Amino acid sequence: MEIVLLFFLAVCWAALGTGAITSLVFWSSRGGRCRDLEDQWERYAWSKKFHFRPATGERPHARSPRIEGRVGDVDVIIEACTLTVGGSPRPCTRVWGSASAPVPARVVVSSDTRLVQGPWVHALEPMTLGDAYFDHALRVRASSGDAACRLLPPALRRALQGLLSSTFKMGIVLQMLDGEVSLTWLGEETRPSTLDEACAVVARACAAPVEHDAYR
Repeated sequence: MEIVLLFFLAVCWAALGTGAITSLVFWSSRGGRCRDLEDQWERYAWSKKFHFRPATGERPHARSPRIEGRVGDVDVIIEACTLTVGGSPRPCTRVWGSASAPVPARVVVSSDTRLVQGPWVHALEPMTLGDAYFDHALRVRASSGDAACRLLPPALRRALQGLLSSTFKMGIVLQMLDGEVSLTWLGEETRPSTLDEACAVVARACAAPVEHDAYR
């Protein structure tokens, strides 16, 4: 019994020296968080009559957990993802959708410029919309001023501000790229109310060009 105990202590000491214990704890806790996220997303999907898809596969071809549903006339996808911020990977949540009437334009709205990533961003011009509260809270880059006005009507701007204020000013980025809309924010979101708001924002963004033309 004493030999077994001594052997166990020796193994633990060796593992501590190589950082193996730290890695084991990290991956165990990470796995626990993933399972917890999947459990909560499955309940959320069931409550909304959406479809839940658990994580599948392994690196480098693993697919993150996702929820597929429909908000109004827009098909949306909620998925877990990762962004590198300040050199460190950060867990995020993203909601996707596609506009029924795509506009060949690009608009990015962010509360944290570190979340706006990609070489194509540098081709977009920073601009303001003349909406004092919105311009103060969020930054806009767009392929043209007309695109910014068309894809960011007042109702969508208010919805984005509401999402920002209801989540304690979390870091968010809304991208509208040639009809593809995505809303990404830091953290693995499990609050049903926030997921509802985010889906509503994406659905509204997908409909923005049609709404803009209807009220011109």
